[in-house]
Amino acid sequence: MSNLVHILPNLVVNRLTLCYPMLEENNYGVWAVKMKIFMRAQGVWAAVEGNTADEKMDQMALTAIVQAMPEAVVMTIFEKETAKAA
Repeated sequence: MSNLVHILPNLVVNRLTLCYPMLEENNYGVWAVKMKIFMRAQGVWAAVEGNTADEKMDQMALTAIVQAMPEAVVMTIFEKETAKAA
């Protein structure tokens, strides 16, 4: 079965739904750990570390990051073109 990505803060990975945690004022540490775990499960963490030239993987990682941020924070990174830059 292929992985399905929803345009919501959820991801279905082999029938497991992952909900991206929302970055808040006081939860960066926990948020970062959860995002790393979720992005590893999606197979896109290498893009965050800058270890891939795969454009699709990089854009999927960037999408996950943006979906897990409040709008005000998104506006501070909107010009970033890669997951590592974000």
